[in-house]
Amino acid sequence: MSINQEKILLSSGRETAMAIGLLAGLSLFSLFIVGYDTGQIFSLIQGKSAYGNMWLHEFVHDIRHESGFPCH
Repeated sequence: MSINQEKILLSSGRETAMAIGLLAGLSLFSLFIVGYDTGQIFSLIQGKSAYGNMWLHEFVHDIRHESGFPCH
């Protein structure tokens, strides 16, 4: 095996780990956004009033319907 082939093999493992870490971080961030939007995260602090704040839903409401995705 030449030196160039060894560098390629080593870098592919590092890139895979970075891609998995990025995907895991994006997944956790997405869960936070959905939990924030539906009031699940701040309901412990704000009580029932947190469930009425659906800013993200209202922001993309019409876009979802135009794209063909039902939301209610």
